[in-house]
Amino acid sequence: MKYAVLADIHGNYPALANVLRDAEEQNVDGYIFAGDYCLSGPYPNECLAAIRAIPNVYIVRGNEESYLENLNGTDPANWTDGQMQISYYAYRTIPKENREYLEALPRMINLETNGVVIHIAHDRSAFPGKLDGTLWSSSMFGERYGSSEVTKEMIRRDIQAANDADEVLQERLAELPHGVYIFGHTHIQWSYCSKDGRITLINPGSCGLPLDCLAGTVPYTVLEVDENGEVSVDERRVAFDVRSYADSLLETSQYEQAPVWTQVIRKELLSAKEHLQPFLKHMETYAQQIGDERRPYAVDTWEKGYNRWNRTIQPYRAIIVDLDRTLLRTDKSISEETKQALRDWQEAGAQVFIASARPERAITEYRDSLGVTSYTTLNGARTITPLGTMSNVITVKSAEALLKELEAIPGTVISIEAEFGLYSNIDIPIWQPIVTENLSEIVRREAVYKILASHPELPPESLAVSMPDDVYCTVADRKLIQFMGRTATKWNGIRQMLQNAGIPAEQAIYFGDDNDDIEPIERCGFGVAVANALPHVIEKADAVTLSNDEDGVAAFLRRLENGPFCE
Repeated sequence: MKYAVLADIHGNYPALANVLRDAEEQNVDGYIFAGDYCLSGPYPNECLAAIRAIPNVYIVRGNEESYLENLNGTDPANWTDGQMQISYYAYRTIPKENREYLEALPRMINLETNGVVIHIAHDRSAFPGKLDGTLWSSSMFGERYGSSEVTKEMIRRDIQAANDADEVLQERLAELPHGVYIFGHTHIQWSYCSKDGRITLINPGSCGLPLDCLAGTVPYTVLEVDENGEVSVDERRVAFDVRSYADSLLETSQYEQAPVWTQVIRKELLSAKEHLQPFLKHMETYAQQIGDERRPYAVDTWEKGYNRWNRTIQPYRAIIVDLDRTLLRTDKSISEETKQALRDWQEAGAQVFIASARPERAITEYRDSLGVTSYTTLNGARTITPLGTMSNVITVKSAEALLKELEAIPGTVISIEAEFGLYSNIDIPIWQPIVTENLSEIVRREAVYKILASHPELPPESLAVSMPDDVYCTVADRKLIQFMGRTATKWNGIRQMLQNAGIPAEQAIYFGDDNDDIEPIERCGFGVAVANALPHVIEKADAVTLSNDEDGVAAFLRRLENGPFCE
């Protein structure tokens, strides 16, 4: 006799359908379901319809079914708790007929097959003896494996070590009647056969919400008991498009009615790791901090607590923004929405850095309004952090050589960003430079950070004169060329800021739009181009957000908070 063993469907009908198709291909004779068919997914009725249509099925109830039953006889007018929103949603969604079916399910079934008793329950505490005290208890998985650091290898190693060496476990199992014990609840697939062959333990994992670190597949187990009573176990994984399903949750009524729970579930789906238990632990701490003793949590506490937790679990500790045409709108303003998004990340522990081609005097307003203390200016020629200032200048010899070449092209507008200000050979009202006919005197007198050139009739690329080896150039804003020392790059300035802050590059997000943003986009942990960026900059980016006039930086940070990148 061959059985397909499933558990913890959690309203995920697309995954259940995939598993049922695979089970049919395995020519199973019957099906065993070990509880939790609703809550956390928007399709409980579709799941129940599929299960109830199976002719040879053995099914027990789980804890989620009990949560629904607890709402019987309560007044929906009082259903105002934030923490209970998912239960309210499920109760409203599941018709009375299906709820009564779930409530009538037994908590345990003992099924005899070819002389072997198969004990089926959702929670192993329903079994006789001390099975609930084994190493693989629910509390173990909730505490030890409720971490983003857990891996499938860790789980397998722990189970194997227990299988091989745990004498206490062997003593406990010896007290149990001979048979197969099937249960769920932990959402982690594993199985075990005692050394004397008397006891087989099976957890098929979660068909609808697996937490055993294998994203992109869902588990179930095939149990076979042959005519001689020999037991064999086949742990199976079925391909499942978890990304499409997780994204689709945001378009459902479940998300509208239970947004926090749905977003936590999305994180678990995308990562195949536990998030709910760490979140609930955070909620305990958060509620204590704000002096809220109400349980279940009220909507305001529930949602604000989630928002704070969500930002703290993100892997990114630095948000680095270019200014012009990226963070700033065309009118050079920063929207209140963008300011709030950055403040929220700062409140959660992230640092915000500015990386701009502008000089320091031209970013002061933005620096102060955002509370930024580390920023690199002039494309990395001058970087300021709380630990000090770092400069990367053009040598006097190289600056003089560049000026000689540029001045030989009639009509060229030349400017110098130097130690004590901006100088130019003509007046540029928007920049308000100090106008001088003797730029060579400036480079001999002051440290030179950048030399800029443009021409009213020639493209900026035509001004790329022969350069000394210690100088490079880039085209900015599609209209001028800028020359800098080889060590003066945005990335070098960013690297200096990150090093001083003790933040590795892989924990930084960079937002940019222009040529000098390509290296930071490629080298930071996540590189984002705004929609108005140059096409070849967009090609290099890990993601594209809305344009600068549509608050693209804020939009991406909010999107990140909602979970698509949590895996």
